[in-house]
Amino acid sequence: MIDAYAAFALPDPMTPRAFPPEFEESGIAAAFFSAWETADGHVVGLIIQDHQFAALCRVLGREELIEDPRFKEMGTRLGNYVELVGLLREEVRKWESAPFVARAREEGATFGPVNDIEGFLEDPHVRHRETVRVLEDERFGPTRYLSPP
Repeated sequence: MIDAYAAFALPDPMTPRAFPPEFEESGIAAAFFSAWETADGHVVGLIIQDHQFAALCRVLGREELIEDPRFKEMGTRLGNYVELVGLLREEVRKWESAPFVARAREEGATFGPVNDIEGFLEDPHVRHRETVRVLEDERFGPTRYLSPP
C-alpha cells in the first residue's frame, strides 16, 4: 500500500529530490501538496484550472483575485502559486471543514475533507463503495474489514 501511495502522491514533490543540482526548491511543491487548515481541521484540494480557481475565489469572497494579472491565467497563476496560496489560506482558516467542502463543491472547486479514521468510516463514498465491510465472525460477532481494492 505504501508503494501505491508513493506512486500516486509523490511524483511531483520528488522533483527537487530527483534532480537536486539542477532544480532549486521554490516552495511550489509544498504549496501544491499540503493540506489547507480550517477552523476545525483540514481540507485538501488543488486550484489549477481556471474554473477551479474562480470557484474558490467566489467561495472565499475574493473575486477580485480572479482578474488579478498574477493569477488570471493558468500559466501565471502557477508561477505565482506560492503567493496565491498565502493569500487564500487565511480565508480558508475562517471556515469549518464540512461547510467549506460543501460550498467549494457547489461552486466547482475540488476540495475534500482530511478525515481521521472515524471520519473515513462515515464518509458517504466509503459507504457507497463498501470499502469497509462487516463480516459476521462466529467467535467475535460483527467484524469490520477492508474490502480488497
